[in-house]
Parts: sequence; C-alpha cells; structure tokens
Amino acid sequence: MRFILCLALFAGIINVEAVVESVIESAARKEIKPLLAADISSVEVNGQSFAPDGQLIADIRNMSQPMGHHSHPIGNVQVTLNTAKGRLILYLGRDSGDPHEYWVFYPGFGATLSNAVGHVFTSVLDSIKV
Repeated sequence: MRFILCLALFAGIINVEAVVESVIESAARKEIKPLLAADISSVEVNGQSFAPDGQLIADIRNMSQPMGHHSHPIGNVQVTLNTAKGRLILYLGRDSGDPHEYWVFYPGFGATLSNAVGHVFTSVLDSIKV
C-alpha cells in the first residue's frame, strides 16, 4: 500500500510540474506576441545587423509551439529585435537533427531559458556559426 501511495505522490508531483511549465511557457508566448507584432526598427543576430523586414522576422513571427522531440538544441544564436513596443531578446538553439529548425528560448522568464517557448523553421541562419 505504501508503494502505491508513493507512486501516486510521485506521479502527482510530475503532473504539477508539467502544468506549471506549460503555464510559464504560455505566459512567455503571451508576452512575446505583441513585441513580434509591432513594427521592428532593427534586428541583430549575434551582434550583426539583419534586415528588419526580411525573411528571418517572417519566420520568427510564424513560430510554432514547442513540440515533442528526440533531438535537442545545439548552440545558441542571440536575436535582438528593437520594436515599437520595446526590445525583445530571443535565443535560438539549432536543432541537432534538423539544421533549419530552431528552439526558441526567452530570457524574460527564468524557466524559459532552459525550456523552449516555441520552434522556428528558417534557412536564413545557415551561415551563422552556433
């Protein structure tokens, strides 16, 4: 009987953690969304200027929600967007299995520095070393 209680407690803790993680990721996406929708005056990738109206911005605006994977991000590219609603910094981690897929991390929340808030598919960053 104790084993079953311990197992139920463990499962409950895991479920609560998953719910909290999901709420934080959703809050991060909600915070990011208006910045991405605003006019973007400048873009930097690892300190290099990029076109603020280029394909990279379109790809980031098409960010999808995190999805289950058997891969992981390798290296980060820092993308800084200066928008009419403020500055947005994102870290894009190139996927270990698909070089055109990037895991999006948001430093605005501590938990979303290690948990992706979305995924972006782009070939614009192919020449950037991660």
